Amino acid sequence: MEETTFFRKKVLYAVFPSVHLPRTIESFVRSHNFADKRIFPIITHGGTGAGESVSVLRGAAPSADLVPVLDVYSSDVPGARRQVAAYLKANSEKQ
Repeated sequence: MEETTFFRKKVLYAVFPSVHLPRTIESFVRSHNFADKRIFPIITHGGTGAGESVSVLRGAAPSADLVPVLDVYSSDVPGARRQVAAYLKANSEKQ
C-alpha cells in the first residue's frame, strides 16, 4: 500500500488549547506509527500549563521524538507568532 502524503512527512505539529490532549489528536496518534517522526506540541492554556497532555501524547506515540512542549498562556496567543517561530526554528535545528 502506498504511503499517504502525511506519513512521508517527518513532523507533526500538535497545536491545541487545553491541558488535556484532545481525543481526536490522541486517536490519530495512537492509530499511526510515529517511528522516526517528530511531534511538536504547542499548547495554549489559561494558566495551568501543559497538564497531563504531554504524558498522554508520549504514551500514545512512544516511538516518536517528542520535542519539549511550548506552552502559551491564552492572553499571550495574539502576540505569540515570534515565540512560536523561535520554538520551531530552535527545535527543528536539533537532530
